Formats: sequence, structure tokens, C-alpha cells
Amino acid sequence: MQNNRFADLEDDVKIKSLGSLFRKENGTNWAINIGFFPHQQKKAMSISNAPVLVRNRILNPTTIDPSTGYSRSFTIENTCHWDTVKIGDCPIFAKTKLSKYEANQFCFLFHINNGIAMYLPQFEFARALFLHDGYLSRSALEPECLKAEFDVTINSDMAIARVNVMEISGYPLKSLDDDGARNILSWILLDPEARRSFESIGYSQKGNGKQIGGYRHWDFQFKPPSLPGARLSVRGRFDDASNSLFVYEISEISNIVADMPEVIEFFHPKVVENIRGDASLRTSGPADPPSQYNVHDVDEANSHNHHLLLRAPAVKFGFAKAFKSIMVFDKQRSGSTGRKDDDATSSEIKDVSTEEPMATGSFPCADWDILSDITDDAHLYANKFDCFHQMLELLENEHQCTILSKVLHRLPKILRGKKHLLANDGTPRFIAVVEISTGGQCFHLIEVDTSDAINSLSTQLLSVKSQQSWSVMLEILEHDLVKNSLRWPKNILRQICGPDGYKGIPHPSSDSAHKGMLDPDSVSNWAKRVYRWMEQLK
Repeated sequence: MQNNRFADLEDDVKIKSLGSLFRKENGTNWAINIGFFPHQQKKAMSISNAPVLVRNRILNPTTIDPSTGYSRSFTIENTCHWDTVKIGDCPIFAKTKLSKYEANQFCFLFHINNGIAMYLPQFEFARALFLHDGYLSRSALEPECLKAEFDVTINSDMAIARVNVMEISGYPLKSLDDDGARNILSWILLDPEARRSFESIGYSQKGNGKQIGGYRHWDFQFKPPSLPGARLSVRGRFDDASNSLFVYEISEISNIVADMPEVIEFFHPKVVENIRGDASLRTSGPADPPSQYNVHDVDEANSHNHHLLLRAPAVKFGFAKAFKSIMVFDKQRSGSTGRKDDDATSSEIKDVSTEEPMATGSFPCADWDILSDITDDAHLYANKFDCFHQMLELLENEHQCTILSKVLHRLPKILRGKKHLLANDGTPRFIAVVEISTGGQCFHLIEVDTSDAINSLSTQLLSVKSQQSWSVMLEILEHDLVKNSLRWPKNILRQICGPDGYKGIPHPSSDSAHKGMLDPDSVSNWAKRVYRWMEQLK
């Protein structure tokens, strides 16, 4: 959160406690009571900022904020066995005077296999499970919101689902453009347990909230999905005397068993018009983000601006079995298949609002991006590299090369860029990195999925100067590749290999009717050219 600053808080303010939620009786905007250290005039923050509201977290940090506290990872047996208690019941706070609104907040109590009593605040568990952006944080408080804004149909025979996002929906188009955000939304909409759990937040608010002094107040509570076998990584405050741990933050939830179709199609009537751009803009690179975003916590956002994304400490999220969410478009509408980087001209924007966008809003709209999808889903996209793998087999069988390693992973997501996604369906763009040897010398081959034909990108053959720094330099190379709109960053290649240690090898030509897809019959000549260049780089 180094470049995100809340406009109405001082520097280096720590969140010491999170209390009840409230809104005006006739209002719609919810806020949550917060205890800050040092003391601040501000006593609450909008629920739109729930993704970053974590106990003991530093807001407006002037230095790198290290994660402090006792860390623990464990496997959930079943949340149905957990008890519900108040934070004030935790023995860690027996000698601490908690504020009334903090002491009355709900948490889960359960024991892990070494006997440690875990006290997990319900708000923090819901934040890590569901409240990943402003839209989900606001919508969770209204029990009928999903039904009104999303039309879902499931074809069980074909293991496919269709999610039509209603035109009235406030779900941001920017989030539809991110496969990780789509996957979480898919899970909430389609997995029966996840949906019941998400909607239980709103039903609890509706059933248990109280009207006091012109305001509606509610102590956050929900029913979690059962999550058998899921892994949690947490940090918090541990007490030896009571062998108990009070959780500040969940940093990872993985191995989530979900009842999901294999493919989920998303459709929004505005997506073609608002996201698919002019062909001349296909390769325009995103501008550098400003050095700081000033986040206005209460002021409304303006709906006429594109959503900006604000990076914050991530929650790693992974499913036990991967599924694929894709964007589908109205085929009758005209328009190129390119996607324009519509943020490229907005680098001067600094003041933003995370509230729901309104036509009369004061500031450009922004939303938090805290999700890091760690689901192992590379196998879903491996067929995009079929011809590349055939070429590697020919190098082994016909040119006496040895494949030492093959890795397939997503290209990194960067702020204000979209080239980490395929333009035709919004699925992640993968990169294959292969270590190969011939005649006692090792090389690296790098291939990028360009099946959307948005760019013509050659295969890179690298003779790396230092194996010790290779993994770090590869990360830099991938980042700059995305930032440069899928153009190989020659300055980084020269750092890795020297001026004459790398070579871009063009793909075989493809049929104009199937741009981005290679003819398998041309793979043999491709392998010969790769081998010839390996011999020349020795």
C-alpha cells in the first residue's frame, strides 16, 4: 500500500480494533467503527475499504510495513464444528480493557491439531473469503443483490454455466476483465455453499441489525462455507499461558473444494462497447501510475471515469480443482478484437474514491485489488502450446537435444495494463519457459501464448550469462514484456545474455483465417531453425 494514502488520516496510523457497522436509517452507505493508534479524528471508514481493513495494519505507511505477529498454517476439518464467541471472551484480552464495540464483535473459536485455541474474527474471515473489492463488500450487506444483478444458467450435461451480468449491475467492468476476480465471483454465484455463505451476511444484517438514534447498527456475523480440507495461513497474537492465538490477518486460503462447472461464460451487454477497442490502439502501452493515490473514503466516485485499481497486500486464494471463466461477446456487434488500454492517458490522476460510482461523483472511481489467484490451472491452457511442445519433441528426437525443465505459468498482472490477458476471451496469457541442452551447453527457450493474434511475438532463445540470477531476471523480463505491450524488452535481454547471447526466432507462418494458430506441418522447419541458432550461439 506504499502509493495509496487515505486523505483524512495521518501517516503511519495503525488499525487497533474493528467494531460494529452502521449507516443512517434512510441511507445506503455502510461504515465500520475503527480504533486507530495514534488517536485520529476519524472514527470510522466506509465498508468499500473492507479489503484493506486488517487489525494491526499500518495505513499511510511512510516505510515498508513488515507483517508482524505469530504466523501459523493449518488445515480446516470443517467450519461446521466451529463455535461462535465474542472477542471479549478471548483469554488473550483478559487483562486488556477492550472498547465495548470491539469486545462485542463475533469470532469463531476452534482448535487445531496441536491444541492451540484459534480465535478468528468473523469480519476477517469474510474479508479473506469474499470482500476482495468495494463492490462485493457493499453487495454482501444486501441479501437479494446477487439475484437482482446476475442471471445464472447451468448446463450440467455440458459442465458449462452462463452468467449474464445485468445492465443495472454495479459490478465494475474492470473486474470482469480480470480472470481471478471472475473466478471468485463465479464461486460465489455458482457454488451452493459459497453463495449461501455470502448471502448469510446480508440476511444477518437484515435480521439482527438495530435502529438506534437515527442509525442502523449491526455486529458483523455470517455462516461460512464448510471448507473441508482447505488450508489457512494466518498471523496474529499468541499467548503461551492459554495456548491461544487471536488472528489479525488471513494471508492465504488454498485447496478450496468447490462445486463448479468446468467453464463459466460471462456476458455483459456493455463489454463490447466499453472494452473492445480500435485496432490502432492494440499495442498502446499503459502509462506509469502516479507516485501516490489519495483515497477519499466518503466522497462519491464519478461513474464517467474508468475504474482504477489500487494494489494492496494480497490474499492468496486457490481452488483444489481449477475451472475456467471466460468472457463472451455479442457476435452481432461490430468492432475489432483488440482491447485498448483505456487507462493509458490517466497517469495524472491522483485523487480517487472507492465509493460506488455516481453520475454526480466528485472523484475518479477506484477499487482495491487484493486477490492473488494461486489455483494450479496451467493444464487448462496447455493446449495453446501444442505446436511448441511438438517442436521440443523434434529437438529431442531428431537433433539430440535434452529437455532439462519445462514450466508453464501466467504472465504477471501489472497496474493499468491488460496484456496479461488474452484479448478474445479475457483468460490468462501463459508463458512457457524451457531449459534445454545440446552439446554440453544449456539454453532457455521462451514462448508466449499469442493465440489471440494481438501481437506477433517470436520465440526467444537465450544463452544466459548467470544461472544464479536467472529466476530474478526472468521475473523482470516477464514484467517488462507485459508493460511493453508484448514487445520483447531488448535492454533486459542484453542484461541476461549480453549483446549477442539471444535470438528471436519467428514462428512459422499461419493461415490468415486462423491467426495465432500454427500449422502442425510447419513445426519440423521451426525445430531446425531453433537448433541452427543454438549451434550459432554456442
